[in-house]
Amino acid sequence: MEASILQGLSAWWETYNQLWHAFPLACELYLGAMGLLVLLGALFIWRGRSDFAFWSCVSIVLVNLVFFFGEDLNHHVYRTIVLAEQIRLGHLSLILINPTDGEALPTFVYYSFLPYLPGVALKLLGFSAHAAVKLALGGELLIMALGLKFLVDATTVRARNRDLGHLTATLFLCANYVFCLWTARMALAEIWVYSLVPWVALFLVQGRSIRSLTALLFLQAAAHPIVFAQAVAAAFVVAWALEREPFLAMVRRLVVAGLLAAIGAAAFWVPQFLWKGYVLGTSHLPAAFPETFLPLSQALGLRYVRSLGWWLPLAVPLMIVTMGLRISWRAWVLSLSFAAGLALQTEPLQPIAVHIPLLSYSLFIWRLMLPVAFLGFGALLSGWGQQDGPRWPLALLAVLSLATMTSILLGAAQVNLPRFFTTDGDAAWYRAYVEHPSPWGRNEFLPNYADLPSACDVAATDRQQASFVDLEAGVVATNHYLAIAQAPHGIVDYAMNGWPPPLRACDDVLILGPLQPGSTVRASTAKVTALLWLRIATLAIVLGVLAVSGSLGRRRASRGLL
Repeated sequence: MEASILQGLSAWWETYNQLWHAFPLACELYLGAMGLLVLLGALFIWRGRSDFAFWSCVSIVLVNLVFFFGEDLNHHVYRTIVLAEQIRLGHLSLILINPTDGEALPTFVYYSFLPYLPGVALKLLGFSAHAAVKLALGGELLIMALGLKFLVDATTVRARNRDLGHLTATLFLCANYVFCLWTARMALAEIWVYSLVPWVALFLVQGRSIRSLTALLFLQAAAHPIVFAQAVAAAFVVAWALEREPFLAMVRRLVVAGLLAAIGAAAFWVPQFLWKGYVLGTSHLPAAFPETFLPLSQALGLRYVRSLGWWLPLAVPLMIVTMGLRISWRAWVLSLSFAAGLALQTEPLQPIAVHIPLLSYSLFIWRLMLPVAFLGFGALLSGWGQQDGPRWPLALLAVLSLATMTSILLGAAQVNLPRFFTTDGDAAWYRAYVEHPSPWGRNEFLPNYADLPSACDVAATDRQQASFVDLEAGVVATNHYLAIAQAPHGIVDYAMNGWPPPLRACDDVLILGPLQPGSTVRASTAKVTALLWLRIATLAIVLGVLAVSGSLGRRRASRGLL
């Protein structure tokens, strides 16, 4: 083992030595910032200032967010460019049309545009799409971090308890999947939802109004309705364990706010289920849901990015051993929930998990890692932080988790640093996305022609070729059949001189006909356009109601002071 460690360190040294000569400025900035922040984080933990240590860890993730390129980043940069261009041209649409090849994908019929609004706004203000997406992701990390801090402050009384609470927040942030969600995955909608989880728990603990709670839940439900359910469940269980409010009272508030949020966000999630048969969906992605379950060695892998690492999972049983009967029964419930959630993502429990309703829509079982990590954070905060446990074991685990996070990030930086200084502007991102399309973020939105009659018997010479963009403007038929590659259907209506023509398909080509030569054939996106404006109106109404309600609440409060 010692020999393998020495070989690994030697390989690192050689790689960074080469990087230093090729990209000296990048290495100086990155390694200098990392060295300072890691040193400060460890020093603050040692000196009993775990609040500062927590923000040191947040800063480490932010530094790596600047330099790193996550798995989903190219999708979000491309979509930000296209959405910003739509707004500039005044042609808003839920269908993303690639002007290079005319490909038309109903991406935002099935995927919410809400998480893109901050990035698009920054793009319109003059930032590059790459910088805009990174700034939005960084802002959401800060939102989650502030939520964790305020939750710790709201549920601990003495300074020592708060110190323990910030150590648990550090363990949560340094769990592999949590920080890698920002540095390795950069899954925009998932991050949007999960960054609000501590705030939902905080609002439940503080007994905030139904109005405020509904607003938070609406922002989650409208962004990603699948992970929304997982996020709300984790926030509720943690809030219940940290607060002494009766169970039914908290359930009542959450159910009322959740129903209002779900109804308000209906325009964002109902069409996804009603129209899911018109696209290929998850069936044509490279990995099926059952294949994403983790072997036990990976689920508890020290440096595996889809796991939680060792230290957060170790902290929970260590708390039980250290504290014994001193921890509350609610902390026991959270600890068992944490263990069950972690076990549910492993291969031995795959036969059970695949039958849980709606869970397969998550695409990847390890998407549960962050909500499960939040359960672990809640268990530690409830059992160790509130019950005044010994500090040194938790501090030791926090230092080890910081060290592990640093080693993972330094290893990944060897690949990311060279790319950072060789990446061009928006045109390069757009060109790379078009020339090297990924099945992820694309295949699930391709049309599903399984229910259409076959038209493969129509000869190629009888087919007139056209693009979806051509059909939006209107195409004069010169033949009896019109062929459009990968054209959307179901959510789009086609008309020949005002009458719907027969729809058939051959492989990935939509065939319209027989047609009357000389007739004009058009594609109408009226349904998805109406859905777009309904979503925009819903957002405007919700924000307006919240603004008015907040203003009235402040007026009542000021009158009460008088």
